[in-house]
Amino acid sequence: DLRKAAGFKGDKSYGEGPEHPVYYVSWEAATDFCRQLTAKERAESGLPRNYSYRLPTEAEWEYACRAGSRTPFAGDPFESGKIGGFGNADPVGQIEANAFGLHDMHGNVWEWCQDFYRPNYDGLTSKNPGGPASGETRVFRGGSWLEAEHAARASTRGFGLPALRQRTIGFRVALAKDEQ
Repeated sequence: DLRKAAGFKGDKSYGEGPEHPVYYVSWEAATDFCRQLTAKERAESGLPRNYSYRLPTEAEWEYACRAGSRTPFAGDPFESGKIGGFGNADPVGQIEANAFGLHDMHGNVWEWCQDFYRPNYDGLTSKNPGGPASGETRVFRGGSWLEAEHAARASTRGFGLPALRQRTIGFRVALAKDEQ
């Protein structure tokens, strides 16, 4: 299975089961998972060659999180009591879905993004800004169950080395048309 192929051993350090997010995963393992999923889907279901699975860019992640909103939180993610709970990652879908129908965008686990980290967006377009072409660290977004509520804002960013693995960091997969 893909979880094992990507280095996820299936023990509790990687999630409690299929209903929980995968966490304690590096950016490197997350991108490897996306490559393997792309190959598998192309072979089994005919995923078009010009599409692939990957981590979302930071701008894509924020767009998906905000779901048309300009507020710090899309919906009321605190209604579930799952943010700032200081316990552990919860099953997916317990944090209210946003207007795009995406659950757990605020809290539960941070999510790796494709981009290298840059301290700010000064001088960049406000519409779909691109990340830097190189760097040492990668971005993660969304906050986690461990942090206070302000860390789960749509605009909050974290960053770490690509090999970083923590029990508060997971990932979300995006399907995208390959760049030409």
